[in-house]
Amino acid sequence: MWSIENPTIVKASLDFTSSGQGFREVSQLKFGEIVLMNALELMDWSDDLTQVFVCAQCGYPGCESGNWINLRISGNYVFFMPAFDDWESDKTEYGPPKYLRKNGTPYFTLDKYKSLVELNLDFPIPENIRKLEMRDAIRIAQFEMPYRIFGESPKVELTKRKAELVIASSDREHQEYLQIIDKILRENYENKSQALIRKPLPDEETVSLFLDATEFTEWHALARKDGKYKLLIEESLVIEEFLNPILGESI
Repeated sequence: MWSIENPTIVKASLDFTSSGQGFREVSQLKFGEIVLMNALELMDWSDDLTQVFVCAQCGYPGCESGNWINLRISGNYVFFMPAFDDWESDKTEYGPPKYLRKNGTPYFTLDKYKSLVELNLDFPIPENIRKLEMRDAIRIAQFEMPYRIFGESPKVELTKRKAELVIASSDREHQEYLQIIDKILRENYENKSQALIRKPLPDEETVSLFLDATEFTEWHALARKDGKYKLLIEESLVIEEFLNPILGESI
């Protein structure tokens, strides 16, 4: 995953002459040298499924395949996550943009995202963004795991070859932690309860697993408190089910 700390809006010109439209001046969302969205004025936010790159020949969303995301909000974060449900149904048509495949899921702090909304470029206001569900968060975590160790959606799979990449853990037998992760994934894979993504608490310990593959990798896999475990999406983000603070129940 990667945090979009300083997004910028830049002007660009797209060549639509092949479709008889000439050139079109547009605004693009960038992070460093990475173009996150190629034509903000032409974006279609009316559906849950959003294409971040409109067709380079005509400018219409949906004309070309790929580059689809779901926008989700949880706690203090807004995510550009893969459109997993659609992607599972058609790996070619509904795949995520290349930058997401390469770098993982980008996300904004809520304040950073609100600064984009204030530019009046039709970004959905936070109140209109769908809440992240546990099944979404679990798929993001699975997608972000090193070497896709538990496979890819729509199923959880730990093969013998992948399991053998894990050679140690931070404090006990690593096989036990693999079983804990497998259990969390499977129990929540279709859980539609609202998820809360948050920073680790001061009294939560981080459990690391160590992988020996093309390079030696430390994987910050779990947060532990009082003998209970929660998945980490990355070292700094914990997944848990959102609880109603008054009723103490998931909502």
